[in-house]
This record gives sequence, C-alpha cells and structure tokens, in this order.
Amino acid sequence: MADVDKVTVVSSLDIHKKSVVSNVLNVFFDKNENKFTAENRAVRRVPRTLTDLGDLVVFLREFNVHTVIMESSGPYGLMVYYFLESEGFDVWMVLAQDNKSRGGKKTDIEDAKRLARTLLLARLEPISFPQILRLGH
Repeated sequence: MADVDKVTVVSSLDIHKKSVVSNVLNVFFDKNENKFTAENRAVRRVPRTLTDLGDLVVFLREFNVHTVIMESSGPYGLMVYYFLESEGFDVWMVLAQDNKSRGGKKTDIEDAKRLARTLLLARLEPISFPQILRLGH
C-alpha cells in the first residue's frame, strides 16, 4: 500500500478530430516509491460537440476534477479548451513535445499518466492565449 499525504484528481484529455477522451486520474506522491504516481479512475470518450462537451463536464464533476490538462492539438483543442475554461475548470494546454516519452510503446493511457505526473512536478509551461480569443470577451 502506498504511503500518501494528498491525492489530486486530474483529467488528462486526448483530443481527436471528432472526439475527446478523458482519463480521470488520481495523482499522488508515493513515499515508499519516492515518486509521483498516477492511477486511472475512469475513462470516457465523447464526440467533440458542444452538447457532448456538456456531458463531459458532468462526468468530470462527478469525480471532483478541477484541473484538466491536454496537449496542444491544433484547432481541435481550442473549442474544448475554451468550453472547459468557461465552465470553471483550471485548463492547461501544453506543447506535445513537453510530454515526450523516454522510449517504449506509446499509448494514450501512458501519455495521460505522464501528463498528470509532469503537471504536479511543475515541469510544464501552459500555452497562453490572448484575452481577445477567450469566449465571452
């Protein structure tokens, strides 16, 4: 059993042209292992439409998610970013090269876990968008 002080619940998003995959993760520092660990709690895929993003918001709130992290994915991620931000989530969009694996097979689940761990290690710099691009402004 892990020796843990605090668990942070994070959603790591994988944005596709027509869908969004959310991996809800418990992220914590395991004192026994002396490292950050991310454990999957739930995975949900929704179409990338405003109605379905509303369903994603409900799903994220069910797990008490406040922070969402996603790799930049060109124009596909912007709608998701702005929608979740307008719903009150702390949304981080980061450059994909900041989440490169150190070899091995690339999987969405491992990418999600690595993103969440790296976020808590404060090794990621979020992309900043001009205020004029934000919804409602």
